[in-house]
Amino acid sequence: MKEKISRNEFLKKGAVASSGVAALTFLGAGLVKTTKAKAQGSGNIWPAPYDTLDVEAVRIRAHDLYCSEGKGCGYGAFEGMVSFLREQLPTTFPVFPSEVILFSHGGVVGWGTICGAINGAAAVISLVCDKATSDMLISELCGWYTTELFPSDISNTYAVENKYSSTKSDEVLEQSACGSVLCHVSVTKWCEASEIGVKDIKRKERCGRLTGDVAAKAAELLNAHYGAGFTAEYVPPATISACMACHSNDGFKKNVSSKSECEQCHGDYEEIHTGAGNESISANNFEVQQNFPNPFNNNTTIEFSLPVPEKVTIEVYNLNGQHIKTLVSNKQYSAGDYSLQWSGNDEHGQSVDAGMYFFRLRAGKGMKTLSMMKM
Repeated sequence: MKEKISRNEFLKKGAVASSGVAALTFLGAGLVKTTKAKAQGSGNIWPAPYDTLDVEAVRIRAHDLYCSEGKGCGYGAFEGMVSFLREQLPTTFPVFPSEVILFSHGGVVGWGTICGAINGAAAVISLVCDKATSDMLISELCGWYTTELFPSDISNTYAVENKYSSTKSDEVLEQSACGSVLCHVSVTKWCEASEIGVKDIKRKERCGRLTGDVAAKAAELLNAHYGAGFTAEYVPPATISACMACHSNDGFKKNVSSKSECEQCHGDYEEIHTGAGNESISANNFEVQQNFPNPFNNNTTIEFSLPVPEKVTIEVYNLNGQHIKTLVSNKQYSAGDYSLQWSGNDEHGQSVDAGMYFFRLRAGKGMKTLSMMKM
């Protein structure tokens, strides 16, 4: 005898069964699609394959995409690189829309944060490299961006020689260094240097050429990594290392996580760290002399003078802001002249590598930092 069920129970069971069939159908379709994609070599492959890119062809295409399609610098840089990889590796390179990076225009939909060209180029690097490698290459790309003059001489020359298929201006444009990876800093500095407004067509052409330059640099870095080998060339400015000596996890503040130039937001380094115009961090007019000899091989001497009794701390940091050696730790000194030596060893007595270092002297509420070179 069959069990009788109410109409409501029947509908509930029917709904559950239908949803189950729908789910299986959806999952089955997904499984078939995924399997097919993997069979064709275009599934979820990471890192994706890479083939050497023509740096100058990338520069031109990234620029032209920015100028012709109106999708922004991030798209221009990304598609300017990925389009060649699709052409060169048609059966193995992942296929998905480059519009995924559209948000990055104007420093993320006009918010002026990280430059979209860096965003787009960095996305390609992350696509074809493991995390450790992409971190290294993208860091180099960002560092290069802060010191490079944009537009590059090459981009300006291409415009004059009509090598672009799409352009908003064929003139040689003013060059300026960004000093920052931020879109609003990069654009503002160029506008000030060229005396051109942000809405001017030449500013848009400038960003088009910058897009090409950034994509070309990313291609150059990838070619080096997958070719003869990548060697980092960017050296952080002294002010970054000196600031991070205090504010990074190895410093006494432990409140900053950054690799950016500090002065663009916080003002002149010397003014900040010697207390000019700020009594709360007054340096009490103590003096620190440049170490000698400098550069040095084994030993170097540091001299300082105190006008009043103070507790003194002297520490050595490397170029990345990492603590190397404490020479004096919160020691009370009377007013007078003093000198001490650093033998070039770290806290474990091991000789440090040749390179740039910083020594930071804190006396009371004041602080001064100087660089030194070990040969």
